Amino acid sequence: MAGVETLDLEIQVNMPADRFFDSFKNKEGSFTDKTEAVSIHHDDTNSNSSIQIWNLIVDGKTEQIKEKTEVDEKNMSVSFLAMEGDVLEQYRSYKITLDVVPRDDGVCIAK
Repeated sequence: MAGVETLDLEIQVNMPADRFFDSFKNKEGSFTDKTEAVSIHHDDTNSNSSIQIWNLIVDGKTEQIKEKTEVDEKNMSVSFLAMEGDVLEQYRSYKITLDVVPRDDGVCIAK
């Protein structure tokens, strides 16, 4: 049976926490130069979740991922859960959680 692998990372982001968090919450931008297209498949404003389909270029090959995004505004947290796509050929499950921590000096910590 395969084990669970996790990667914990913490970086300082040179912008206010609310602005950084809102860019993920509002699904602004493509976040990577490997993104070909992103489409919102379903957006549920009542539960702060959405389903998105991403088309990416990875090692010269087009790949797709269908993910569910859940937003926790109170804790400034966003979770991305892969539902379908090429990433699930390599991993049984795939989830990314982004927590944004404000700091006093106009920057924030993303972890």
